[in-house]
Amino acid sequence: FEKVVFSLHPRLKKTLAKLRRSGASVAHMTGSGSAVFGVFPNTAAAKSAAVRFVSESSFAVRFVSRRQYAAAWRRALGSLSGSGIRQIR
Repeated sequence: FEKVVFSLHPRLKKTLAKLRRSGASVAHMTGSGSAVFGVFPNTAAAKSAAVRFVSESSFAVRFVSRRQYAAAWRRALGSLSGSGIRQIR
């Protein structure tokens, strides 16, 4: 899949290579091909790499546990998160 996409969109292949050169331990295209991503060993490495992508659409994110996600979701909903929402444990 990547081979075909990269032949049509060589910029994506270059972006993956740039992620790897920037320290990503893993760099891939998503299954749908809508994005490429890199996984960095720590926050410092990710921040250091992020400055190399300022001219492109990029987003720094971090993995969260189910519990962290549920808590953030409840905070975002505020008063809407009444008793009808089941808490994930």
